[in-house]
Parts: sequence; C-alpha cells; structure tokens
Amino acid sequence: MTLILKCARIFTGKDNSILCDHAVIIEDQRIAAITPSANIAIPPDAQVIDLGDGTLLPGLIDLHAHPTYYFRRPDAVEFGRPVFTDALIALFAVSQLQHDLDAGITTVRDTGAVNRLSHDIEIARRKGFVRVPRVCASGRLIIPTGGHVHDRLGLTHEADGVEGVRAAVRAEIKSGAAFIKIATNGADFLCDEIQAHARDIQRVVNGTEYSQEEMNVAVIETHRAGLKIACHTRWRPAVVKAITAGVDTLEHGTYMTDDDMRAIADKRIVWVPTIFQGIATIKLRQKMRDEIANGQRANDALNDGALSEESYEKRRHLFELALKLGVTMGAGTDIFKPDVNFAALVDELQAFVDFGMTRAQALQTGTRINAQALGWDDQIGTLAPGKFADLIFVAGNPLNDLDTLRDPKLVMLDGEIVAQKK
Repeated sequence: MTLILKCARIFTGKDNSILCDHAVIIEDQRIAAITPSANIAIPPDAQVIDLGDGTLLPGLIDLHAHPTYYFRRPDAVEFGRPVFTDALIALFAVSQLQHDLDAGITTVRDTGAVNRLSHDIEIARRKGFVRVPRVCASGRLIIPTGGHVHDRLGLTHEADGVEGVRAAVRAEIKSGAAFIKIATNGADFLCDEIQAHARDIQRVVNGTEYSQEEMNVAVIETHRAGLKIACHTRWRPAVVKAITAGVDTLEHGTYMTDDDMRAIADKRIVWVPTIFQGIATIKLRQKMRDEIANGQRANDALNDGALSEESYEKRRHLFELALKLGVTMGAGTDIFKPDVNFAALVDELQAFVDFGMTRAQALQTGTRINAQALGWDDQIGTLAPGKFADLIFVAGNPLNDLDTLRDPKLVMLDGEIVAQKK
C-alpha cells in the first residue's frame, strides 16, 4: 500500500533548505518520491495523512549509546554480576531503546554491549519481535588485559599483543559486529588514591594501554573486513596512537591538544565529543552534593566524574577549534547514568549549537552526518527516494528551535508509524 504524508515543511537533511507544502510518498518501507503536494496523483488504494503545520525530517541517529548498561539504584551495585542474567539485561535494553524510538531516535549505534546482546536485539527487531530503533552494534569492547571497564562482566574482550588484537577483531566480526570498538585508555574520573596524589595524574592517568602496533593491526583487520572502527580514548598519548592508526571515529578525546585536532582534520577522522554526557555528570555531582548534605550518600561518591567540570570547558575549546578546521563531528549521548534520560540526543545537539554550530548544522549532524559515520548513508540519514522511510514529524520548525525535537508527534521506522500523538 502507498502512504502519502503531507505537511507544511520538509527538512530532507541533504542541505539547509526547507521544502514547503510538499509530500513524502512511501511504498514498501522506502521513500518513493518527494513532491509538491499540489502535484500528487493519488492512487486509489493510497492512505493520505495530512500532518498540517509542522516539519518532517529524517529520524535522529544516536552515534554513541550503551543501552545494555544498567546503572540504576538501588540495585546498580549488582550490575555485571551473575544476578543480572542476559535475559534481564536484554529486556532492560529493549525498554531503553523503546524510549529512544518514542523520542524520535530511529537508529542507535551501540558502542559496546554486554555479551553482544545488542546484536541479538537488532536481529529481533528485523524479525518483528520487538519495536525498537535499528541498532548498529559493535559487540564487545576490545581492551588489553585489565584495561578500561575490564571489571564489567561480559562487556569487554581482553586481547594482548599484535596477534591477540588481530584475533579479537576477527572474533568480534565473526560474532556479528557491525563495526569494531576498541579502547586505548579509560574514563575521565579519579579514584580516591589518584585524588590524594593529584600531581601524579600525568603518570597514573594520562597514559596509554595499547601500543601503536596493536592499534595499527586493529584498524587494518577491521578495514580488511570492510567495517569501520571506533576508538574510546580520553588522554594523550593514547589519542595520538588512535589518530596515527587511522581509526574512523574517535570517541570522547577529552584531553586532546590543538595539534591532535589538526591531525584529526588532516586524516578526516570523525570526532564524537559526547558533550552532554559531561553535562549530565556535572548535574549528577550536584545531586550527590545535596544527598551528602542530607546524609543520604557517602562523600566518596563525588569522585565519580571529578574531572567533568574541567573536561566540559576543554571540550568547548576543542569543539570551537574543530569547527574552524572543518572537522566532521558526530552526535552521540553516551548516556548510562542514574536519573538521566537515555533519549538525550536533543541535548547533545543543543550543546553543539551552544558551542558554535548553526541549528541546521546540528540537525544535519544528528541525521546525515551520523549516517555517514555509520557507513549507512546510502540507506538512512536523509529523506530521499530509495532510502528507508525513517522519519519524524514535529510541530513548528526545528531550524528555529531545536526544542521542537523533544516532542515528536509522529515517528516512522521502515515506513511504519511506530509512535503518534496529537
């Protein structure tokens, strides 16, 4: 059956322009045509929906998410222990992904899943078992023995040496990874011990975990398979190794230098700064302070995210430089913290605007640019004939106000309306 969506405005994502009084014609999950509403020849069996005054645009894409991460009190301390079965974590992830879909996020790149569960969830989606966004899943995070988040049960694939890393990449691809995720060093928080020896931060935290040779082989093997590789890194010199190896996307990169950003520009690496994750951590720490004052929480809880205020300002500087250099930036939330909405992509896009992007640039980042970073831009990311009909309808014009994205009135995935409200 043919479905025709009419509306006042269409933002295709291909450029900054708006099409007025046009319609999108959808057949067999895909966009068949976009044409002026006055010129449509309506087939007898077609369903026509006049959405009225609002804007149709491509479904949003979250380029950095962890739907299988469970950090919700009071039982967050049990995460990663046998009490949390794969089935329970998968059900939790599906619930989070459903919230994402309702919020207009039609594609999620899972940058590290417990026991590769997101790959199974994507299979379930394709078979029609669950209604969630399409998922681009990396499988398990490749780390050196004892590396970043090694203590999270089922989340990582520990591998050492050139041949060990080569085997790990091949194993994750064999298990269905849509891309590879590797971590060269850890997060931007400090434990009590490091806090007590702050002058030793350079020695203790600012190091690297994988050698240049190990990073090189990870990239070579991933590209040999025709896939992309994402690298989690915060500190130098690990950032330098990732750039030198030629990763496709660099996640976070919080404490890069200006020279590092210039190298990213030269190598055309996509930077995913995950700005809102830092904002969320700052808000969380303020809540912790309030709870400590009320006797609800131990004081050492403040150590979680202790560098976030510093990293936020660092990211602002790097973002402004990246804009000047023409670096391609992707938008991802990296949200897995207590009391934070998983569907926070609009906050990330708003942060991009606050840091210097135009709203049109931010919208293209959350759609077309993110699809290019996935390598899926031939299928999704813009509204164009032949592409999957992944789209959302919002009241008003997001080019004037990104807040319109917070309340989509219609969400469509694969040509099917999956969420609708007045």
